[in-house]
Amino acid sequence: MGQAKWRQEKYADRAHTVGGHYVLIIEWLDPSERQTGTELASRIERYGSEVVLATCKSSDDVFGALDLARDRLLKNEQFPFVHFEAHGAEPPPGGSSEGMVGPAGELLTWKSLAPRLGAINRLVGFRLVVIGAACYGLATLNMFEIDQVAPFALVVGFNSTVRVGRLFDSMREFYLQMLTGGHLSVHLAVESANRELSLTEGELLVPSLFYDFAQQLVREFLIHELEPGRFASEAERLYLRSITQGAQAVGIDRFRDHYRQGLVRHLKKAVRTWFAMDEMPDTAVRFPIPVSTLALEIDRRYRVENLGHVSRISLADGPA
Repeated sequence: MGQAKWRQEKYADRAHTVGGHYVLIIEWLDPSERQTGTELASRIERYGSEVVLATCKSSDDVFGALDLARDRLLKNEQFPFVHFEAHGAEPPPGGSSEGMVGPAGELLTWKSLAPRLGAINRLVGFRLVVIGAACYGLATLNMFEIDQVAPFALVVGFNSTVRVGRLFDSMREFYLQMLTGGHLSVHLAVESANRELSLTEGELLVPSLFYDFAQQLVREFLIHELEPGRFASEAERLYLRSITQGAQAVGIDRFRDHYRQGLVRHLKKAVRTWFAMDEMPDTAVRFPIPVSTLALEIDRRYRVENLGHVSRISLADGPA
């Protein structure tokens, strides 16, 4: 199987290439249910592509399937499109228990899968595709911790519940177009899959690049941390701590600069971890995130919006 190319419409000058040598279907369904993963594997074989079906009875079986995929990669450099065929758990508001629900009601969180997926993604140069064929499969975006390697390059998943029949039909069309359509385009395969879904019922298959997600995460973090009200509270806490340690008082603007620079250092470290930039320097070119520039832009915007505002903390009267 060749490389499947995903082109970002938002960044027309960048081509993110993802791929795989075979499809790994991890089926975690009750035996009494329609075995849609098994059916899909049969379809993919008809398309002339290799497929490995892992029928799982427990979360340990799911982990084992990923471990076997990693072992195969280390042995012969072949890696899969990782496809999860299971029931998705509805993400709770602000919660962290998104994941898949097994036959006996066992919850397997996306976060618990991130280390294994991240290990494969790093080994293949950040080209791994994960397909979440489960209700709320797009919640895989929330699987990683900030100090972990990116668990995928591209995730394709649903952002709502989906009826079983239409989910299967959409996945059938997705692989038909991606594996035999000639163009090997994830983008066009998703378009074809969505024609099998009910948009009026909110069913939608969505592709998301981790690179896009990472940029959004950095921007939202900076917006939150540099918001004037939050900064004033944080600055007062740090100021009081500094004077108890005998540090010299500084003006609010200089203190804000120090605070922003500290955020930038932490975020740069996180970005380097996500894309293993210390081990793979080329990823800094492939996945550039201008943390310093973003921080300056957001900080300047807040300063302009709050021009003339007098900070409530005593630090504001210190020398500039």
